[in-house]
Amino acid sequence: MARDAGGIECQCLKPEIVWRFDDTGRSMIPNRRCAWMHIGAPKTGTTSIQEFVGGNRERLRDLGISTPEVWGNNHFQLAAFTKDLENWQPMCARLAARSGLGPGVPTQREWNRVQAKVQDDFLSFVEASKGPIVLSSEHMYGLRGHELEKLRELMDRAGLDATVLLWIREPLRADISVRNTQRIAGIEGPGLLPEPRPRWDYRVVLERWEDAFPDRIRVRLFEAREGRPFDVVEDLLKVLGIPQDALLNRTERPNESISWPMTRILDQINKYYPVLNADGSLNADRRWLGHALRKYDYSTMCYLPSEREVEAFRHYYAHSDEYVRQRYFPERRVLWEQPIQPRPTGTDEDFLTGLDPVEAGFADFVKDHWKALREAPSGGFGRTRHASSDQRNGVFRIRPAHALKLAHRLRLMTRACKRLYNP
Repeated sequence: MARDAGGIECQCLKPEIVWRFDDTGRSMIPNRRCAWMHIGAPKTGTTSIQEFVGGNRERLRDLGISTPEVWGNNHFQLAAFTKDLENWQPMCARLAARSGLGPGVPTQREWNRVQAKVQDDFLSFVEASKGPIVLSSEHMYGLRGHELEKLRELMDRAGLDATVLLWIREPLRADISVRNTQRIAGIEGPGLLPEPRPRWDYRVVLERWEDAFPDRIRVRLFEAREGRPFDVVEDLLKVLGIPQDALLNRTERPNESISWPMTRILDQINKYYPVLNADGSLNADRRWLGHALRKYDYSTMCYLPSEREVEAFRHYYAHSDEYVRQRYFPERRVLWEQPIQPRPTGTDEDFLTGLDPVEAGFADFVKDHWKALREAPSGGFGRTRHASSDQRNGVFRIRPAHALKLAHRLRLMTRACKRLYNP
């Protein structure tokens, strides 16, 4: 098949007929169905793909393509299904909560029932659907070893011949973006600034997946082309063989990142309000925070890496990038044709991690106000509309010119809190 500009073979959307030996090794089993399994990587437009596929579920069904409706848009259940209790993660807590279990890590018997329900739901979906299947969750990206074996066994049990779709992004760009998202979610990564780490070693990830799904990996580059931003949904349509002018609904996603000043503030807040409680359950109090912070994030200043950080990332991932280039994109001279550039010389002070007095006061103000809301006699978030006068004055005394803006931000935060907890 001819290669497209993305460097992988274009596939037509037709149910594939694949022959394989059965468990006895004596006879061939025909007609395994095609499944596209999108696994990320994180920060490559995974949510855009999931919302597009989920929002066009009926139209795609008319085109002969199926996607699980019972699981919503992000099929994280497939990743959680492979996890043991020893490797308990937020997505496991999310699945347990949806399954009606109480807070905390469940017993082995309870978790076995949850996993059995995921398997039954998936097998029922495959049996009821026709034609190719599209699955998507970035949570599958980090699976390894026995987890991948368990996922492969599930695909085999369903009679699916799964092709793995992986979009990859320049490691430094991806790392800056994922740290932004982790701060909003309350998940603190190692260190406050970008640093090379195995998460973006695509060679390691691809070798794991190639072991579980040999010759079934399709890699795409998440990179701007010809001076225009990369459109991951457009690229997905190309991979699936769907015409670009097909009558499918598309919704532009707003930018969900926060500015560098707000990032520094959130680093302080996250020390007190993690994503998981001590018993392993999800911290419900975080639901309103990301939404509220974006409401009054007035800065447009994004983080720009230093020359040292740029060079450290390029050196750390040099072997990984060259492996990916040679194996999946041999026609390219370099893997990343438009690499990220360092910040201008002399601007390092703009990107220090410390807070100025106003930012520090605002961080304390948010923490104190949140504490006051949580400790309100009503036990809820709707009645307490203001923190104490001492809390307000503690911020206002820092710089009187900012009093009005801080009060406005507080009102926005309180309204968002009330709206989310008392719809």
